[in-house]
Amino acid sequence: MGQFIAKAYYSHRNKRERRLLMLGLDGAGKTTVLDLIKLKEQVQIIPTYISNIKSVQYKNLKFIIWDIPDQKKNRQLCDYYSYFNHGLIYVLDSTDSNRMNDVKQALKIIIERMIGIPVLILANKQDIAVMSVSEIQEKLQMHTIKGIGEWHIQRCCSLNGEGIYEGFSWLSKVLNKQQKQNGEITNDGLDSLLDILNNQQKLQKCLAH
Repeated sequence: MGQFIAKAYYSHRNKRERRLLMLGLDGAGKTTVLDLIKLKEQVQIIPTYISNIKSVQYKNLKFIIWDIPDQKKNRQLCDYYSYFNHGLIYVLDSTDSNRMNDVKQALKIIIERMIGIPVLILANKQDIAVMSVSEIQEKLQMHTIKGIGEWHIQRCCSLNGEGIYEGFSWLSKVLNKQQKQNGEITNDGLDSLLDILNNQQKLQKCLAH
């Protein structure tokens, strides 16, 4: 009886809460992305037992943000966090061509444990990039990763917001499509984030003129 109640509770909670795993090597720009959409003013920061992992709650969205070096000792943690997420956001540094193999290996490890999960790759720092999106796509070889679901590489610059709205809009559409197929509610948290990002983008365009 207790197991039945627990399953029913988690099933109900999972329909309301969307959990997004945000990964990237150190310095890629994950925190800057969150700063851009001003989540720090509206979220609950939930401490974790590992220094390079933090959890951010916004409405029905929970972001797990993780600086993930490609080390074997982190694979067990990949297994743990991959089971509790609906989508993956990977932020990479478009100026750091020397660590693209690390990025590729880290993506392979986590995606093979998140079979079918939508993957949004934010190719950050495109304003000073040494790699174009097509070059990044060629280096990552995403189509070769076992079990990968829908994925998209979005060029962006987290300093001025360019491309961030488009990236999250893609992710929102994919998650909403999956939710409708499963008979679940819509992503009110993601919809709210899209409004914030859209307003930020409009403001940046006004300031540029």
